[in-house]
Amino acid sequence: MTVDNRYRIPLLILVVLTTAFRLIYINFIELVPDEAYYWDLSRRLQLSYYDHPPMLMYLISLFTGVLGNTEFVVRLPSVIIGSAFTVIVYLLGKDLFDEKIGFYSALLTNITLIYSIGGILATVDTPFALFWLLASYFGVKAIKTDDGKWWYLKDIAVGLGMLSKYIMVLFVPAFLIFLLLSKDHRYWLRRKEPYIGGAIALLIFSPVIFWNAQNGWASFRFQLTHGLEVKREAGFPSFLEYIGSQAGILSPFLFIACVWAMIMSFIEWLRKKDWRYLLLSSLSSFVVLFFGYSSFRAKVEGNWPMSAYLTAIVALVSLYFQSNYKRKKVF
Repeated sequence: MTVDNRYRIPLLILVVLTTAFRLIYINFIELVPDEAYYWDLSRRLQLSYYDHPPMLMYLISLFTGVLGNTEFVVRLPSVIIGSAFTVIVYLLGKDLFDEKIGFYSALLTNITLIYSIGGILATVDTPFALFWLLASYFGVKAIKTDDGKWWYLKDIAVGLGMLSKYIMVLFVPAFLIFLLLSKDHRYWLRRKEPYIGGAIALLIFSPVIFWNAQNGWASFRFQLTHGLEVKREAGFPSFLEYIGSQAGILSPFLFIACVWAMIMSFIEWLRKKDWRYLLLSSLSSFVVLFFGYSSFRAKVEGNWPMSAYLTAIVALVSLYFQSNYKRKKVF
């Protein structure tokens, strides 16, 4: 077995074991209130809903319509997405660096609390995280191959992500920051793909826009006031609560490590002009900083910045093995 493919069997074992565990585990825990709420909404399909776009409800409706209206089936889409999630993290790390980075990124993601829960519970965060990850992966493929078809796939993923959770919109400025800072890739802004792709993403998202237009922009207004409206109780204590919530969903050690990876990735780009680290830093640090700023204005829920750590974990694994290699070379 060559170095290039020696991690494929461990990856297969990881996917099989985690999937089998989740399929067994979801039989023994009752639906939490949010899951029951989404299940109920899935029985009355609409173009969108007051608090969230419709993707999760469509998935639950599809699976329960085909396989039966049971709690197990309600969670089955999340289990399947969790398995796909593992493979895509691996592919992202592999395409950016190598299979070793891909495998250990997938492994670390699976033992991280928030992403492990995402592979079990039926929440809007699960499809959202999948499409954020897919958009990241297709974006990498577009940059590496200079092939516009990958750009269109990226924006299809962005559109589907926005059908899952409004926070997906943050992918657009995060990726734009990468293009603006990377001198070698700014030429994409002069090509047709970003603009056609943006139109495709908006077209995919248009049912939600139409629903809001028909309902007094209720969902948009709710989310904007819920997440961005200035609250009296916000300020520095709210920011500290935000930091604490991130340490809680990741573990204090991993949160600090991910923040370190975001900073070091940017420094690595400044030193070597390695676009890979700039991309990873842009897609992670922008989200963390955006919600850090928001926390001074209003309460930020702990799961809102979850997409940031997907690319931060890949950067962390890469930087760890890079530094480990340098230490071995010295000694």
